[in-house]
Amino acid sequence: MLNSLRARLIASYAFVVFVSLFLASFGFLLLAQRYQEQREMERLADIALPLSVYIRHLELVGAPPSELAGFLEDQAQQLQVRLLLVRVADRLVAADSTYELQGYILPPAEETLPGHGGRLSVGRYQTPDGQFVTISAAGALQIPRRVDRFPGLSPRHAVMVAVPQASLGAAWLSLAPRLLMAGLLALFAALPVALWLSRSITRPLAQITRASEEMARGHYDQQIPVERMDEIGRLATAFNLMAKQVSLSHRTLREFLADVSHELRTPLTSIRGFSAAMTDGTLRTPEEYAEAGQVIHEEASRMSRLVEDLLYLSRVESGQFAGEHVPLDLTTLVGSCAHRFERQAQSQNLELVLEADPTVVVMGEAHRLEQVVVNLLGNALKHTPPGGRIAVRVKRDSAGSGALIAVHNTGSVIPPEAQPRVFDRFYRAPGTSGTDGSGLGLSIARQIVESHGGRIAVTSDEARGTEFRVWLPLAPAGSVPVQLDQAPPLASSSTALVAAPPGGLGDRPGH
Repeated sequence: MLNSLRARLIASYAFVVFVSLFLASFGFLLLAQRYQEQREMERLADIALPLSVYIRHLELVGAPPSELAGFLEDQAQQLQVRLLLVRVADRLVAADSTYELQGYILPPAEETLPGHGGRLSVGRYQTPDGQFVTISAAGALQIPRRVDRFPGLSPRHAVMVAVPQASLGAAWLSLAPRLLMAGLLALFAALPVALWLSRSITRPLAQITRASEEMARGHYDQQIPVERMDEIGRLATAFNLMAKQVSLSHRTLREFLADVSHELRTPLTSIRGFSAAMTDGTLRTPEEYAEAGQVIHEEASRMSRLVEDLLYLSRVESGQFAGEHVPLDLTTLVGSCAHRFERQAQSQNLELVLEADPTVVVMGEAHRLEQVVVNLLGNALKHTPPGGRIAVRVKRDSAGSGALIAVHNTGSVIPPEAQPRVFDRFYRAPGTSGTDGSGLGLSIARQIVESHGGRIAVTSDEARGTEFRVWLPLAPAGSVPVQLDQAPPLASSSTALVAAPPGGLGDRPGH
């Protein structure tokens, strides 16, 4: 019956309403009982006072006790109360309208009734039939002075109004059915509110459940409308973000498989074609066989590099290469990488410039960071036309918390729509499809930089060319960098080692 969340919510709301009403009614009845008891005591006091005055009057005119008893009996029938006539001298019950206590001697009263100047006394007595309460006014009435001069005329009898103890607060019991009816009405009135509240909570949860089931069936493009910003709304927002990321990951995986298939298809086609030509007799001369073997070797090497890059990228993304980070002199490391490309820059008629601060120490793995710099420099040389300029800069950032590496080249431009995707696997900007490479270098570079707690970005336009920027956190103050192989300075006429100019790394380098 309570298998659904909505049913449990409604039941919990109803239970809370019931408990609240029960506690409120119980407290109200306790207060009502005390109030009704005090009110009943006041009513009996209003009866006792005038009767005591009249009995005193009858005594002064000489009325016998029988006449006093008859008067009280008539009054008891009219007022629907129990009246006692008690002798003041020995507290003997001279008359009882119910004839129950006649002849009994009552003990003195225990207390006085508040609010009446001490003129009313209250006694609580226990009889075989149960406890009862009496209210008496005789002993507290003020006697006139003219009567005080005659001791024989002192009050001889007291009037007591007697009621059972249980009946004093019994009037509150009449409120119980009304309170029960009010509680039931409140409970039924709360049910529509509980239904609305439970629906407002369970509806987005039901939507999330249905969307999750659709995602389990392979339909990843699921979005849930976010109608509010409470916990349920934040859950829907988080689910939408998760669904978007899962859809993107699934689409990326499909594209990755398609790209891998495409990248492998070309060398495999060449290998199959030339190997078939070698076996079916199409090739006859040793030169033809040598050429075919060379093509097969190159295509096999290309496939091997592609597979190695894929395995390496997979390991970097999974954190298998999370080695020990040690203090490194980034200036020395980048200078060593730039020196490797000096001859290639000269052969392509390119100007290679290194601008670096003397010592910039970061925490990292030397061979991983070298791979990032080599990749960026290789891309710059690959895409810079003859006569162009490549500037490599290393410096601390303006905040003094990180190191910046910039590789800038002239002559090539990445379209704005392609810049956000240059770090994706196998992505190649328009106009670069004919260049060598697997399309994984920048993806590997991004994973390495992020594993070092840094970030990598690119800017490119017609006026300034293309610049890749890498930010890495500095090593703690006082860190001593490990010894790296010191590269000689870039000494050719087309290269130079100069101090980094002031300003941010993103500024346009000099030409």
